[in-house]
Amino acid sequence: MAGGGLDLRKFPRYELKCDIQIGEDRTAFKFNTTTQNIGAGGVCVILNKELPKLTRVFTRLHMPDYGAPIECHANVCWVVRSRFLFKNESLFDTGLEFMDIRPDDRERIRLIVEKKLEQG
Repeated sequence: MAGGGLDLRKFPRYELKCDIQIGEDRTAFKFNTTTQNIGAGGVCVILNKELPKLTRVFTRLHMPDYGAPIECHANVCWVVRSRFLFKNESLFDTGLEFMDIRPDDRERIRLIVEKKLEQG
C-alpha cells in the first residue's frame, strides 16, 4: 500500500504489469490493458470506460512467467475516476476481485507476488 499504510488485504499486492483482457465472456473482450498491481485475490487496472460496481466480467491474465493465461470471472469491487494529465480524458482505476479462479492459478499468482516482494 502506498505511503507505508497498513494493508489489511487477505492477499498482498505487488505493482506488477501484466497484460489482461476484460470482457463479457471468453470471446467478447472490451478492454485490453495492463494491471497496475496484482495479488492472489484480484487486480487493479486502469480503464477508459467506467464499469459499474458489482459488474461480473471475464478476465484473461497473462503472467510474466509465460505459463498459460489465467482465465476466470471477476467482480468489479471499486472504481475511482481520474483525469489523464494533459488531456481532457477520464480514466477509471478499477479493482477486480477474482471469483472462480482455479486454486493452482491463485497459488501461481501468490508465488509470483511473494517472489517479487522478496526481491524488493
